[in-house]
Amino acid sequence: QQPPTGVSAIRGAIPRAGTGVRTLAVSIADQLRKRGWIDLRGQRVNTAEDLAVLARVFRDQRLETFRIFYVQNGKIVAHEGMTSRLPGLSAIFSPGKMPQEIAKIKQRMARLRSADPLQGGAPIRYYLLHNHPGGTPMPGNADFAMTQMFAKKIPGFLGHVVINFGEYGVIEE
Repeated sequence: QQPPTGVSAIRGAIPRAGTGVRTLAVSIADQLRKRGWIDLRGQRVNTAEDLAVLARVFRDQRLETFRIFYVQNGKIVAHEGMTSRLPGLSAIFSPGKMPQEIAKIKQRMARLRSADPLQGGAPIRYYLLHNHPGGTPMPGNADFAMTQMFAKKIPGFLGHVVINFGEYGVIEE
């Protein structure tokens, strides 16, 4: 599948234990056991691979989920997830609500930018991420189209990572 002009897709293996990821994975598992939920705020993300490694915890072989990770100065400052609870689809916006939802994302980014005066008002950038429950992490046509829409309408796009259980794909502008 060929990506549209101006968008590239790359694919790689998610590093296994023993590559510096194990300690983080243990702390995330402990967090899930103790709290019942996972918070990746404060984690360093400098590349799409960094996010693919961190986000392994969100993989689900039953259904597709879509997430936005907001990053400031190389650290996750917020993240949110959505799902349609279907194995091959994540409807991100309610029908007819795209302009309002995009406005909400921009407002969230503005609030995050001004929330920490120690960051000096550094811009908020973002990664998109979703899982392909039972298949290849290679992005499909719908993934490319959605990515282009986000990158065009919401400034600060860093990449769109698609994960499964051992590999990841990335759409970069």
